[in-house]
Amino acid sequence: MKLLFIITIFTFTFGFLPGTAQAAGKKEMIKDSGKPTFGIVHITFNSIFTYNSIRYQSFDSSYRKEWKRLSNKHNFNLIEVEGGVAFDTTSMAIRRLLALNVDAILLFQHEPAIARVAVKQAQSAGIPIAVHGIRESDEETAPYIGFTEYKTCYKLGKRFAEYFQKNNPGRKANVLVLNSRTVISDIKREKGFTDGFKSVLADTTFIHKYEDTGSVDSARDVVEVTLRGRKDIDIIYATSDLRAQGALAALRMYSGSRNNSILIAGVGGSENAIRQVTNPKSPWKGEVGLAIKKAADKSYEVLNKMVSGEIPMKSNREFLVESYVFINPTIKEGEEYLKKNHGIDLTP
Repeated sequence: MKLLFIITIFTFTFGFLPGTAQAAGKKEMIKDSGKPTFGIVHITFNSIFTYNSIRYQSFDSSYRKEWKRLSNKHNFNLIEVEGGVAFDTTSMAIRRLLALNVDAILLFQHEPAIARVAVKQAQSAGIPIAVHGIRESDEETAPYIGFTEYKTCYKLGKRFAEYFQKNNPGRKANVLVLNSRTVISDIKREKGFTDGFKSVLADTTFIHKYEDTGSVDSARDVVEVTLRGRKDIDIIYATSDLRAQGALAALRMYSGSRNNSILIAGVGGSENAIRQVTNPKSPWKGEVGLAIKKAADKSYEVLNKMVSGEIPMKSNREFLVESYVFINPTIKEGEEYLKKNHGIDLTP
């Protein structure tokens, strides 16, 4: 019987790990019954996940740091589990939190259909749930916390066009776009940037002939193939940091005559991206740094208000936070962003 008990705990913790035990087989958190308990369903505890054959960068480690900060500050129990981007794993994660008697749930998800099922699952048990990550429609009758993807990327496009215009007066811009157009957030990022750029340089040509799979290697291949056929690319806009890293790798390898003058703009705010965009020698000159801290603070506020009844359980309100736009920033600006949003301290 003792052996069976150990195996059962191991099975649960291997895929769905509490916030205080993020390795298989470790002891679970013991709840303080005098405190409220919030459960977080992350997509992954790793840095990368795949959805519909497209690779995405995960900032869940940064979110976990923020939720630990919030639990200490506001004195609540925190249980964090891994749900993935599949119906069965997400459903199991929700069941796990319900079994642990959480008071509210925040669901990170990349697939709207999975989010809808998870929302119904929690609400049927009488537990408030809010969604973060992606939302394609208002069918999810639960609060949504996210980023102002279009607005922020519009600002990036506008400011990047002004930067290009200042350094290349009178020149028409040709922009290569790296995107797969598989999820609404990436579509908003592309449209926001292109609309913002055109508000300054209306005659810009945007090239999106090949789709990538979101990985560094795939984006690099797209850039290399494009540059072989076109010698007039001025800017590469990547809707994710992984794509921007691929573009940077291609520019370093490609032997074309103009590769050293091509500029890069990306979206994400990863440590590597911030290191590049603050490097005067790097062609990576523009970046959206996602506002991780603001999103976590807003998520806590929403969950707290749902528990108190101030926000109805089946409200479909959106709570969007605006991210940061960097154009050729200083090292200090980059360090401040990373420390505030990712808990990364680069200062000596």
